[in-house]
Amino acid sequence: MAKIVCGSFGKYAPNFAKTTLEKPSQHPNYIGVKYHIESDLAPNRIELHNFHDGYCGISKVDSGRYCLCYLSKSSNLTRFGSDIKAMEQAVLYKNPFLEKYFTQSHFLFDKPLVISNVYFHPKETYNNGIFMLGDAAGAITPLCGNGMSMAMRASKILATLLVSYFNLNMKKEDLISRYDRLWKENFSTRIWAGQHLQHSFGKK
Repeated sequence: MAKIVCGSFGKYAPNFAKTTLEKPSQHPNYIGVKYHIESDLAPNRIELHNFHDGYCGISKVDSGRYCLCYLSKSSNLTRFGSDIKAMEQAVLYKNPFLEKYFTQSHFLFDKPLVISNVYFHPKETYNNGIFMLGDAAGAITPLCGNGMSMAMRASKILATLLVSYFNLNMKKEDLISRYDRLWKENFSTRIWAGQHLQHSFGKK
């Protein structure tokens, strides 16, 4: 039997790894939609645009391409029969900047990349014998951080502690508590800020 088990399941934890803090029904459910576009945009600027129950970010990636991605409450999509194009035209186009970018840009994907059932709510760093890493320990809003960067930093924190644990310099309960403390020192303020800032977006 393994002495240490780590879980980096992403946003969708399997049932055996769900934490006692996870109550998604109490939190807004989002969808994320991503495109790559070619457009006449400032290469040194990151833009954030508001729309009802969501917001859109645009930034340069490489080779003259830009990433256009947005988060929207899933209720927007439900109102339009799960038709993304219809939702974009009815909701996002009410922002004149977004209407311009959607209608005057060259879209490089035949279809957008879409992720559903996105929640931003508290989780636990250790549960049911598993150390949680990345989004499994807590998803961060795009306004306040990068989930992949956060996962790598958390992995480094845990790896450093595991060296002491396997060298018999630390008990299991100390490993659990120290990982939780260091994780919170590094990420909890940012996650808290993101959750509160997110409420400021998506207003009419």
